[in-house]
Amino acid sequence: PEERHEFVKERWTPAMETLEEYAVANNVFSFGVVSNGLGIPERNNHPMHLDASLVIEASKKYDHFSTVELPANLLETYGWEMARKIKSEAPSVNISAMRPLTCYPDLGTGSGFPFRLVDYALPILEDETIGVFEDDTASIGAGKGFRYTNDMTGIPAIYQMALQAAMSHFDAQELLEIKQERDLTMEERETLDGCKLMQSMIHDLDNQLENVRSFAAHEDELYGRIIPLIYDTFELMDDKTSDLLQAYFAAYAVAVRYAIAKKTREVLKKGEKGSNTGATYPDIPQKMLLQEYALRHMLAAKCFDRIVIGASTMQDFQHQTHLIEKISRDDSPLDVIAAMKSSEEEKEAAKKDKEKEAK
Repeated sequence: PEERHEFVKERWTPAMETLEEYAVANNVFSFGVVSNGLGIPERNNHPMHLDASLVIEASKKYDHFSTVELPANLLETYGWEMARKIKSEAPSVNISAMRPLTCYPDLGTGSGFPFRLVDYALPILEDETIGVFEDDTASIGAGKGFRYTNDMTGIPAIYQMALQAAMSHFDAQELLEIKQERDLTMEERETLDGCKLMQSMIHDLDNQLENVRSFAAHEDELYGRIIPLIYDTFELMDDKTSDLLQAYFAAYAVAVRYAIAKKTREVLKKGEKGSNTGATYPDIPQKMLLQEYALRHMLAAKCFDRIVIGASTMQDFQHQTHLIEKISRDDSPLDVIAAMKSSEEEKEAAKKDKEKEAK
């Protein structure tokens, strides 16, 4: 750790001096640092770790040093600790939190794919029976034809229908019947082998839903392995098969989002299996979106001057803005969590009492 600190400092000091000189010479208002390393615990001995003491020293030594941006979220809580330390010892520094809804494995030190602390608004069928919110303490609505994953009791019916259609399409029943009567041609045998491969692949994808954690990982596998495999298996594909596969993978993406949100909520409540590291949040109300729960904790921390939230679409931007406005109206962001959790527990207790009376 000491060698790493000296290595970083040898490059840090000239960089800070150059930026300060440039700011003075060119009438630049201020400069700062954006670093994932500030959110990585020193005990992990990670090569990207950046000691907060360097930031504190810089704020006192360089007049134009004004801003720090570091990662902080419900699972990468070291960023909160560093923000509090910097704010305590260098109150003039503006601190921005980045990635409040995006986590990396192993408290930010892992090299795996990121996952998001969000519930997704997913399409549902008109006759799909899924519970709806009954009072105004519920999360922001998902809109007509959609439900948020925290308000769904099982995997979306859209996926189940697409799965059944795909498995039925590739059952090759017609070829199996022909095989009973005569030898298949080479083209027919290749088609039969392709159908078996597709059924096996679809079956494996369905089994993977139980452990999927990251949509980025899903996309990497889809474009890096699955689509090339399909192209290698079928030289030509009829329109019906092409349309069916397109519909299946669209529905599978819906199922992946549902599975990720469910698993993420479970990890937040109970922690990672086989790991004693990281904070847990057993008080997450089922009716509260994960992103609302996460942002309430971020705002309650009171150690950040800004919270930077990414949005890939205008709908995402409007939703995040709506959430922040909603949370900002409350005097204490965490009191709402406690009240909603208490209400859910009371309703659950009343439901159990009613069931006992019925027996």
